[in-house]
Amino acid sequence: MGLTGKGRTLGIVTLANFTPSDVFAYWSSIGLTVDPNRLQVVNIDGGPGAPSDASDSVETTLDVEQSGGIAPGAKIIVYQAPITNQGWVDAFATAVESNSAETLSTSWISWEWFKESTVVDPITGKKASFTQAMHELFLRAAIQGQTLFAASGDNGAYAAAGPPLSCFPANCSSPLSVESPVSDPAITAAGGTTLPGLQAGYCLNAACTPPYWNVNIPHERVWGWDYLLPLCALLGTPDPVACGIYSEGSGGGVSVILPEPEYQSGLLGVELSQPGRVWEASTSVGKHAERGGNLLCASIQLSGP
Repeated sequence: MGLTGKGRTLGIVTLANFTPSDVFAYWSSIGLTVDPNRLQVVNIDGGPGAPSDASDSVETTLDVEQSGGIAPGAKIIVYQAPITNQGWVDAFATAVESNSAETLSTSWISWEWFKESTVVDPITGKKASFTQAMHELFLRAAIQGQTLFAASGDNGAYAAAGPPLSCFPANCSSPLSVESPVSDPAITAAGGTTLPGLQAGYCLNAACTPPYWNVNIPHERVWGWDYLLPLCALLGTPDPVACGIYSEGSGGGVSVILPEPEYQSGLLGVELSQPGRVWEASTSVGKHAERGGNLLCASIQLSGP
């Protein structure tokens, strides 16, 4: 259709550094001719440090490669900050304050309960919850015409069942839970899909000899591995956790912090979170990288709005 993003600027908010030469090498390898000066990197709060596998630099690399590949004519500003809640807020504040990019996106997310720590609100200079500070920034972005996107997550409706706590999934229960900041009604959630035409044959024995178990996806659908449940049963592991397909899937769910937005009012199929659900575990200690400390995996009561 000839849409290249020319004249537009994409903003990417991230918590890990990357190597610019890698993204230019990728664009070249797929036959794209791009402006060698299209990329600008802005470090916030000192930046996230040097690129490394341990810091998930691959996440930022993929974000820049894919965004820049879809819109090869667009300029890109990468706002990168340390992997802390304050760094994340400050990165969005910088991107919104500069108002240099028409769109802002992030693929960094975690269970919204983890985000109820206190940060310094970059607008008021006062202490506020992470959720409140981010929501104020998102509203300001909307007012000035910036469109925001965030990844919906990789654990279906069970954000609490995924990383970063090492006690998952064996020691912790899995209440219905959603990711932040994508749970904010002022940001657009972007989830993954499984494309039609996927055809694959799976081995049913150690030698991987016929017969095979075949799967065919006739229509595009929300990403999830539930179509592998019959295969799990054939392999003798009908439990989706033991089979390794739970809780993989495009994120979704209901916030226990933010209320139902007005634009969803009256829509069929919209449910509120069920009150009284409990997230609990035996005495295990996990590491939560984004808050930089040890977190005791204990019983926590979750209530719907």
